[in-house]
Amino acid sequence: MIVQSSIGTFGKQEISVLELLDKLSSGKFERDAEARGILQQPGSFSLDDILGENDEDINDELILMHTSQQEKQQEYLISLSNTPSTPNKPTFDRIPSERSSPTNEQRRSRSNSRLSLVSLASRKTGFDTEATHKRRQKYGPVVKGHIVRRLSQVLASSTTRNTSGLPAVMAICPAYMAIGTTRGLILLFDVQHALRMTLGGSDSGLSAGAVTAADLSYDGSRLLVGYERGLVVRWETSTGRILNKITDAHSSPILHVTFTDDRRLIVSHEAKGTVHMHNFKRVMGLRTSDRTCVVHADRKAVSTMKVLKYNSHSSPANFVLMAASSLSDLHIILLCPELKVVRTLRSPNTAGASLSCLAWNLVPISSKENNTTIMQPVLAMTWGSSIVFIKATPKMSDCTVSPLKRQYDSDVPIVAISWMSDHVVMALDTNEHAHIIDIQSNTLVDMLDLSRSELVFNTRFTKEKLGSNLMALDDKSWKERVTSLVKQGMYVKAITLGLSFYNGTALATHNMPQNAAKRRTVVKDFMINIIDTYVDLSLASNSLLEEKTIFDVDKNTTENQNGETKELFADIASEQEVSGNRQQSLREIDSRFKDIVNLVINSFLEIDAEDFLFTVIFDKLTLHQVAISAFFDALSPLILEEKISYLPPTVMKAFVEHLKNRNRPDIVEECVIRMDVTTMDLHQMVSLCWEYKLFDAMIYIYNQGMNDYITPLREMMQLLQASIRARSADVIAGGSLQEFLNDQERELGYKLLLYISFCLAGRAFPRGDIPRDRVRRVRWEVYRFVLMQHGEQGESSSYPYLRSLLYFDTKEFLNVLSIAFDENDLHAQSTDTGPALPSRQVVVETLLFVMVKDNKGHRMLFSPEQVCHLFTFIARQVSKHDNVISVDRALFDQVLRRLTTTDLGKKDEQEQALLGLLDAGGMEQFDTEKLLATCEQAGFYMVCERVYAIQGRYSDIVFCYLRDKFRNHLVFPYIHRCLVQQRIPPSEIQKIKQATIDHLQDFVRISPQDTAKLILKCFRPQLSIVVANVNFRQLADRLSANPDLHYEFLKHVFKQRDSIPDDKVDEIPSDLEMKYLGVMCRNHPTHVYTYLRQHDGLNCEQCLVLTKRYKLTDATAWLLEKMEKFLEAFALMRAALIKQLGSYNQAFENLENHMLENKLTSPPSPDSRETHIKSFKKFLSILIDMMERCSDKMSEAERRNIWCQTLEALMESQQLMKTKLQRTANDYAILMNMHMKELVRHMAVFVDPPAILHLIMSGDNTWTDRFDDIRDLVIGMLETYNYERTQLQATNFIVQNDVFSLMEDRQRAIRHAYSSTQRCDVTHQVLCGNSNTNDDIVMLRSGHCMFLNSLPRIPRRFQRQSNPSIASGNTNHLQNALTESSDSAKPTSEEYYEDHESYLRVLMDTQKEEYEENFDPQRMKHDLALERFKLWEQHTRSSKISKPYVGSQRRQAIASRPS
Repeated sequence: MIVQSSIGTFGKQEISVLELLDKLSSGKFERDAEARGILQQPGSFSLDDILGENDEDINDELILMHTSQQEKQQEYLISLSNTPSTPNKPTFDRIPSERSSPTNEQRRSRSNSRLSLVSLASRKTGFDTEATHKRRQKYGPVVKGHIVRRLSQVLASSTTRNTSGLPAVMAICPAYMAIGTTRGLILLFDVQHALRMTLGGSDSGLSAGAVTAADLSYDGSRLLVGYERGLVVRWETSTGRILNKITDAHSSPILHVTFTDDRRLIVSHEAKGTVHMHNFKRVMGLRTSDRTCVVHADRKAVSTMKVLKYNSHSSPANFVLMAASSLSDLHIILLCPELKVVRTLRSPNTAGASLSCLAWNLVPISSKENNTTIMQPVLAMTWGSSIVFIKATPKMSDCTVSPLKRQYDSDVPIVAISWMSDHVVMALDTNEHAHIIDIQSNTLVDMLDLSRSELVFNTRFTKEKLGSNLMALDDKSWKERVTSLVKQGMYVKAITLGLSFYNGTALATHNMPQNAAKRRTVVKDFMINIIDTYVDLSLASNSLLEEKTIFDVDKNTTENQNGETKELFADIASEQEVSGNRQQSLREIDSRFKDIVNLVINSFLEIDAEDFLFTVIFDKLTLHQVAISAFFDALSPLILEEKISYLPPTVMKAFVEHLKNRNRPDIVEECVIRMDVTTMDLHQMVSLCWEYKLFDAMIYIYNQGMNDYITPLREMMQLLQASIRARSADVIAGGSLQEFLNDQERELGYKLLLYISFCLAGRAFPRGDIPRDRVRRVRWEVYRFVLMQHGEQGESSSYPYLRSLLYFDTKEFLNVLSIAFDENDLHAQSTDTGPALPSRQVVVETLLFVMVKDNKGHRMLFSPEQVCHLFTFIARQVSKHDNVISVDRALFDQVLRRLTTTDLGKKDEQEQALLGLLDAGGMEQFDTEKLLATCEQAGFYMVCERVYAIQGRYSDIVFCYLRDKFRNHLVFPYIHRCLVQQRIPPSEIQKIKQATIDHLQDFVRISPQDTAKLILKCFRPQLSIVVANVNFRQLADRLSANPDLHYEFLKHVFKQRDSIPDDKVDEIPSDLEMKYLGVMCRNHPTHVYTYLRQHDGLNCEQCLVLTKRYKLTDATAWLLEKMEKFLEAFALMRAALIKQLGSYNQAFENLENHMLENKLTSPPSPDSRETHIKSFKKFLSILIDMMERCSDKMSEAERRNIWCQTLEALMESQQLMKTKLQRTANDYAILMNMHMKELVRHMAVFVDPPAILHLIMSGDNTWTDRFDDIRDLVIGMLETYNYERTQLQATNFIVQNDVFSLMEDRQRAIRHAYSSTQRCDVTHQVLCGNSNTNDDIVMLRSGHCMFLNSLPRIPRRFQRQSNPSIASGNTNHLQNALTESSDSAKPTSEEYYEDHESYLRVLMDTQKEEYEENFDPQRMKHDLALERFKLWEQHTRSSKISKPYVGSQRRQAIASRPS
């Protein structure tokens, strides 16, 4: 991108440079749409085509500033003056180059002198230096700037200014650069910036004013120039002659002229907004052109346009695409092969009144169909402060356009945009900040502040002095970006950025090889040098820091020791402080080295440079103790994550020695098994493994390094045998050897079993596979070692190794053999790959000999569980491999006898072992009857269940559950499954039911709830029907011998019945419920009252007999109440109340006497009155509930009588006890007042308050003597009265407000006026003032109006099938009239209105007959019109007919006469 002081774009508006600069400086630029719309879009080009070798970097006003957080240089601002730059100044990079290195004093003075200027620029333009600094630390400086000195000097010379004028426009191609001036001349420069020729002027006969637009063809042979007065000229650059002149196309200054890919076809755009397409051709030797108007200013004024150019890329034949933008629209226009608008996009509302900036480029886009990348045209366009991207896809003779999802948003409007590469865009905003955007990730990677560069945006040429420096902005190569960070000392950021280039994840890349392999090779060599330098500098700086820390600490320590005036305690404290400071400093150094080493190792691994890491870098780190320690610490996790699988021998030896010194052998083992054995010192590693018992590493080294699979097995077996011999024979024979081994010994044993399993399966331990040619040999060696009859150490017992493995864990070792037996090549014949392996029969016979046959003469015996594991293994193998393994059945009987005749403490384990044997196929090896008899005698009921299930004897399984006291609760789900699922024979179902009936007491004893649920759900169809000759009543009678079981069973039966829905409950005999009620009255009398209240369907007479027999007062009163014998029920309850009061008072008297005898002042604990108080309170609550229920059905006198008698009883009791009690009188009075207050509260609902007060105030004593007792009662009554009065007032107030609001709303609705249309919305006739019609008008709330007769006719089928409520009764005369008056034929359009007249007449006649006396024809017609409209509206809703003049919402119709 090249920015020049006098290069601009002419707009439609006339505005001077000074005015524009004033707006820029005053801040009005952002608000001025005219100024924003006339800014130029800088073009893009390659610096290799423009800049010469002698051009120096831009350096005029480089500002450096130091931050307080980091002592690093930070590039802040680049500013260009109007005068040519001078040499020998700092370069564009942060750190000055060697050719112009200022001193520290010069750099510091320059930074200090310009710090205020930088701050001012930052405040003025809003440039975020901190964010830019962070971006450049992450991505590196992406853009570099240059002054094109040779061109700038030519343009700035007085000769050029006097003869040619000031620069105005510029055009660039790979061969030439053309600069148009204000005097109408064109200066043509070559790639060396030498002036080739000057075009135009008076010699050419052109007097069209200043050059306002220019463009060069891609090959540089043609130059297109637009002038201020609308002239367009095509030049030939090789000869300097004019080829074509277009004089009659434009009448205003040319804003844009551009070639297409065909240099004979051009597009021109003038300031008025018109766009023309010109096609140059030769006719009879004469050069002419055809003009086509693409966009005319009268229809749509174009402000910006851009033509797609493929340039060096292969373009579709005869395809020209253009983007043209106005203030509000963007048009993608296809110029060739035919002229048409492909797509139009509207400007969003957020864009404001700013002009758009356009830029085409070919961008690689991935295709999802064939996974390829193709170059497609993409338009970058600005909408205000946003950049959007639009993709164009050329086709045969057409083009499709689709916006991409990427969008970049800036804080301020954007005035210029240009492509720097196929995925990087540069945008310039109104604050003159250049945004560098990577469009693939939609990320802002860099930003330059050009506000101090004094850029000139020109609209009209004047004689004011303009700048003449040309500044070129180009993206830096990836090496320059990394080097820039290195020069600033940001090695970590530089390495991170370099790795992103290596991986292909970097943003805004330039000059990077496209091939991935080549790219990685180039970046790898470059990054190795940077990382190597970083290591050297880090080691040097941290070594100096460590030496300085140690020197300072030693110096302070020496001074403290030589100080004679300090006391002893002060010296000790000082020494401790110095030691703490030294440790803190050393920890910081260690942490710093860890970060450095981690970065270095990960970087070398990522670029695949491990050789350089473990040679050059390792040698440098070994010179520093802290660094090499951090290096080894960083290697461990990388090896464990398998990122490193190879270490040179020297590194591996040092690494193992380091971990050994750190006492971390576990890490050594984990790392060794993941490394290449060829790099290890085997003697060192084997010694270390035996020293620390690293069995995994030892096996790995022997197997992979020495190809030896038996030595580690032999060494580990010896250790295991030594551990077993250290235990007693009883421990070993009991099968609990593992409980007496420590963790290390158990780990050894299981690792040995795992190693044997791997070898027999052909797998390498602990990872990988054994070579195929060695698999059979390894298996043979392992089998031979394990099955060795006489050990290598001269053991006395036979098969010592096999016996040791069986002693350790029989089950797991047999599992190992089971896996090995599954191999198909386990046969006795030798093959080419190895010797013959032992057969399965040989292995089984050896196991039987060791565990069963050879135990008689040895002390070490195997437990029954271990033997059972063996036979389970054998049975499973026999079932898997038919006719391969044969075993004597007598051995199985021996196993059964040993399992069922041993210690009962292990009964569960032995039973599970026998079940495992049966599941493995051992059932065929036993006599079934003998097995059942033996297991029943031993209590192995699960085994019996398994055998019975195999034999189909399902009813016998019930007895197994009943006999097993630990599993008897499982009998209920078992019977439920058998009876509900119906998967067993009917005979067995009958036996199960019979067994259930015969052992019903056992079932109830286990769980009465589950028994009741089982009986109700499974014994169907009806419980009253005989089941196995026993009905439900007889089932209950079987439990009558045990009252408790009988009651529990019946209780849960009826509880289950109540919890099941009525339609799913089987009928239960009513006499059975009476029997249950009798049992409840006898055993649990307190539950009877509650049960009776919850069950209303009982026979009251029968229940009354039971309750009277057992003297249950509350239950009897309840039954009498149900029989509506209220007075009898109350008399019974009143007698019970007197009795309860007597017991209640007696409790207080007893406590009073006890306190007097013992001279107590307070009641003892526990209080003996508590039970009587609770009982009386409960009874009083029952009595009050009964009186409340009875009061609604009694007369007023009876109601007053029962409540008053109850209250009198309480008052008399209180008066009586007042004379008997002294120390407990206060307690009695409080409780009794509480009871009376509760009674009066309920009593006030049914008895008048005066009657209550009269009862309270009457009596033998005076009123004053009893007022203290009744004061609480009276206050309570008054409070109830006040509460009810307040509630009534509030209710009346709410009702009155609701009625008033409703009436007010209705009156307001009646008085509301509705606006209407002037004509009928159906017939379009005038509503008012039309003398030809006298029809009613229907007006809706929406304002739509229509004549009543204009409504569509209602079909006959709807009249019959409409709302039934309308057709029923005599109230709806409309439906009846419609039915009578409608005929079968559909009326014609001429008969439409006549038919509706007869329709209304029939309705009126019908109403007149019924209401002859008070008949109002006008009111009747009004009502009928409303009914008809409602019926029509209902019809349209049900038939889903659209009503365009009514609207989508339901509305209320209002009928009125026309005025």
